[in-house]
Amino acid sequence: WRLPLRGLPYWIRGRASPELPVALRLPEAAAAGGAPPEVLEQDGWRIEYPSREARSGLPDRVNLSRGDLRIRLLLDQWGAS
Repeated sequence: WRLPLRGLPYWIRGRASPELPVALRLPEAAAAGGAPPEVLEQDGWRIEYPSREARSGLPDRVNLSRGDLRIRLLLDQWGAS
């Protein structure tokens, strides 16, 4: 498997990597400004955020896909960093 290690530290936090070109799809609520993306496309990967933690707004599920490879990350706890 070819894992997306280059952008992953940013993607799991719901952000685009500043080192890579990006395509974003913002939620409809983004019209008010500051809303996080629902979908990112970077480095040949499609990164989807189907749900976020209510309190912090950080993703609690991240779906990554590239070609026929699919990776689903379930994040059950965010700690301070």
